[in-house]
Amino acid sequence: MPNEHLLLSGVTDAYYRHVRDTGYLAIDGLQASDVVAVETNPTTVDWAGCFALVNISDQWDAAVQPYRTIVIMQDNRVFKLKNSPASILRILHQQGRPHYDAMLRQVMAPVLGIHRNVAYVASDLCLLPVDQEAASNHSWVNWQPAEMNWDYRPDGTMLTRLGSVPLLWSVSERRIKRRVLNCRRLVSYLQGYGRALLPSRDVLGKSAVLGPDAESRVRKAVQLRWARRVVSLVDRVVDVVFLRLGLREIEVGDYSRMPEV
Repeated sequence: MPNEHLLLSGVTDAYYRHVRDTGYLAIDGLQASDVVAVETNPTTVDWAGCFALVNISDQWDAAVQPYRTIVIMQDNRVFKLKNSPASILRILHQQGRPHYDAMLRQVMAPVLGIHRNVAYVASDLCLLPVDQEAASNHSWVNWQPAEMNWDYRPDGTMLTRLGSVPLLWSVSERRIKRRVLNCRRLVSYLQGYGRALLPSRDVLGKSAVLGPDAESRVRKAVQLRWARRVVSLVDRVVDVVFLRLGLREIEVGDYSRMPEV
């Protein structure tokens, strides 16, 4: 259905008219050439305000088409980057969020039996991998269940959010529900684990191997927001102790908008 009130910036006039006439943005048909806005410094982007990271790595050509990601923001700004979605996750880590591979994918998720398509959860965003992997990358949605809704249709799955352009994904209801459920399990685990392992004098007392200044070091470390910073402070032989203490981040982080299925 046409939507004359739909605003979209950063795209060609022809593509904007197409989206306005259909009333939604079809992810499958989105091409790098449809987007004119370019972001050259992804470290300055407010990633908590993104709506979707669209993987176009399969369109990449060093000589002709150097862009690997199209970003759709919640305020309907659209731009493209040379960075891949995977490299954007590394940028999130550099900005003080958890490390996707080292912390979430390799340590946390396997405990729950989640070995593929692991969500990226941090205190200010929750990225769900939506589609199948292409060119070693996924497309991601910044899932906010209190503000978003999945509408399952014969031609795909529509993601809607008040004030944002509707996004049509060529994915099944089963896939979306499974990935949202795994995300919810991961968030619940992190919350509960963090609460259960708050530092105590008893735990600190058993960590004498860390030296005479252990208590002050740990007390200071657990104030840091992210578990990866805690782990980086100590020798690998006591990684487990500090990893558990570092999960205090989960208490500090805002996971109140936990996905529900």
